[in-house]
Amino acid sequence: LPLRMLEARPAAFWQTLFRDAAEVRNLIGGPNAILLVDLPFVVLALAFFASGAAALTFELLWFRALGRVLGGTVWTAAVVLTAFMLGVALGGFVAARWAARIRNPARAFALAELVVAGGGTLLVWVLPALSPRSFSLAAFRQTANYILVLLVALLGFIHGVSLQAALHPG
Repeated sequence: LPLRMLEARPAAFWQTLFRDAAEVRNLIGGPNAILLVDLPFVVLALAFFASGAAALTFELLWFRALGRVLGGTVWTAAVVLTAFMLGVALGGFVAARWAARIRNPARAFALAELVVAGGGTLLVWVLPALSPRSFSLAAFRQTANYILVLLVALLGFIHGVSLQAALHPG
């Protein structure tokens, strides 16, 4: 949350928020109260953890699959990592501009993650079929390589959008 947005809230809002949290903690008591009061934050943290784990898994799978097409070199790993991280950065930057228009951040996060999961899985299944022998002309092979890298960047872009959607307060 931007600091200006937090500072714009009246003091009564914060007092009510913390008073309610303290009442719940006093009612239940112990570590269960903290978990109950902070449940949305726990769910968000678990969602981010799962999203990051899936992103790292996809990066590894894309590296292995693109290694069959581009060759398994350090340059292939650099291309996959650069394309994905550039996509995440651009997606986050663009989504930050229009994140205030998102009405349901949880739904936007889930939808973007489903698109990344579906597209990433499809890319993992399609890449092995695109061996260098699949293309007879070198120009077609090079064009196909650019398209594959752009697809990885696009999935990174959508992943960056999902992170901004989840971080927006709604």
